Amino acid sequence: MFKSKQCGNCGKTVYPQERIDAGRKAWHKWCFRCMGEIGECKKCNITLNLKTVRVHEGKIYCKQHVPKPKATAVADTIAMRESRKAQELKAASRE
Repeated sequence: MFKSKQCGNCGKTVYPQERIDAGRKAWHKWCFRCMGEIGECKKCNITLNLKTVRVHEGKIYCKQHVPKPKATAVADTIAMRESRKAQELKAASRE
């Protein structure tokens, strides 16, 4: 006997014949759509498949709307420090 899973989008039961597994969740074929936002209140809603889906933090997106990783303040500070060191070394080597 199989245990039915809940859809990652609508929360209803997903039966094996209508199920797509992605991002550790089960989805209905008709619920397997991009969750990316176009504007303030519009969603992309493009139909996805296993070749076009991108998973980020349990949500599914198309290639265009998957959230991009953002630099943290710590990474920016380290990068800036290294950049300053390189500039100082370059200036010192000219003298």
